[in-house]
Amino acid sequence: MISMSVGVGAAISACGGIGFVGILEPQVCRRFVGSDFRRLTPAVFLLGGAVVLAADLLGRIIYPPFEVAAGVLTPLIEIPFGLFLLIRGWRYQS
Repeated sequence: MISMSVGVGAAISACGGIGFVGILEPQVCRRFVGSDFRRLTPAVFLLGGAVVLAADLLGRIIYPPFEVAAGVLTPLIEIPFGLFLLIRGWRYQS
């Protein structure tokens, strides 16, 4: 468990916050699309791309002469939404 935690921490520190996208999107897509991977995989790709695109556009709009990195805004978008879903108790129902 400790070596796995260190490995995940090293991967996130090397990749940045954009790697955070893969945590929440599969759960949200599974809720709406179901657990069939033939439909789930493209839905996760589209939602993940949309979240990164939204973070990039927001980063360009927030502070006009400069850009805020998408890797900074992605966790700021996803952490509150993920906590909201966790507190609300939103689970996949088949």
